[in-house]
Amino acid sequence: MLKTVGDSAGALSLALAARLAVKALSNLQDQSAPDNDLEATLQDVLASLDAIRTGGPLFAHLTPASNFEHFGQIQTLAEVNSAFRDQQLTERLRSIMTAAPDEAERERNIDFAIDFFTALEGRALQKYNQAANLGY
Repeated sequence: MLKTVGDSAGALSLALAARLAVKALSNLQDQSAPDNDLEATLQDVLASLDAIRTGGPLFAHLTPASNFEHFGQIQTLAEVNSAFRDQQLTERLRSIMTAAPDEAERERNIDFAIDFFTALEGRALQKYNQAANLGY
């Protein structure tokens, strides 16, 4: 449960970042390489997912402006990650940043990433709405 205005703002910030990632991924279907903002978002998500998976330091590799740096944001990412656990999430997200020889696989991975970021946005908005309904 969110307890502070900062947590609420963090949830809304995460939802917005996820929505922007979905938009960039949709645009990527017509391009050969991700734009710089999408690549930075993917790198931040991958660093956080790797830290969650290995138990490493959660904040070690993130940029100062990351939407994946506050506890509530990392917790939300971990919750969505658990729903995607058996689907090679990190490998599929990582493959988006590299040129894939198989165009059909690239499209499947982009569609998968859109599903992931849509789920992340939905979970972040759910947390934001819970805080708004409780008057925080």
